[in-house]
Amino acid sequence: MNSGQERFDVVIVGFGPVGAVAACWLGQMGIKTLVVEKSRSIWEIPRAMALDHEILRVFQNLGVIEQVLPHTAPFGVSEHYGATGQLIRRIDVVAPPHPLGYLPNMVFTQPPVEAALRRRAEEHPCVTIRLGAEVTALAEAEEAVSVAFLRDDGTSAEVRARYVIACDGASSTVRRLLEMPLDDLGFDEPWLVVDVLVNESAVAKLPGECAQYCEPARPSTYIIGPGNHRRWEIMLNPGEDPRAIEREENVWPLLSQTG
Repeated sequence: MNSGQERFDVVIVGFGPVGAVAACWLGQMGIKTLVVEKSRSIWEIPRAMALDHEILRVFQNLGVIEQVLPHTAPFGVSEHYGATGQLIRRIDVVAPPHPLGYLPNMVFTQPPVEAALRRRAEEHPCVTIRLGAEVTALAEAEEAVSVAFLRDDGTSAEVRARYVIACDGASSTVRRLLEMPLDDLGFDEPWLVVDVLVNESAVAKLPGECAQYCEPARPSTYIIGPGNHRRWEIMLNPGEDPRAIEREENVWPLLSQTG
């Protein structure tokens, strides 16, 4: 092992929401931390959309709650409709007082929340962030881990850490390097997810409540996000080509079936 390697207490691989929260916690505790993230920018597609009061309390403790709340909204009334269109269940918003001081169920738009977490992590002097860098090797040594990574300019670097935290998602490089197989429970069901920023004139024409359409042939979900953000989730049937469904002329007929 090269004794000249830069040393850290912790290396975090991945700078999505999980990696950013970990970096903030470690930064608050003054722990020397390196974050390695292969992308230079935040993925601008909304992915997760729901969070709860416990996560909001975490954001409060990290000092980002004021930056996060503008990108959230209460998870409103949700209605479930049966196969013939009948209302079978209605879930109302939880009335105050709210546990932990926040509404238990919220919706949010992920990219700006992720950006707020990253900015907070960057404020901690003990946290170093390397964007555009991809981990290429991990080697365990006595009381340390050697972490090699490749920068996007083609140059390589190697550091030493006491711990490595893998926050690099479903296609984890760390899992692959350590030959840790994914425990796949076999739930593989393709759904089409459509996120839309609706213009003001069209908002009033859409349902005012979130909805689950329990149509056996094609169940679907409609979610009201913060502001004019609306999401549809529609199950695809066997034999349907997701790439063909994604084309605009094929998407709109599916959306029209969900109210």
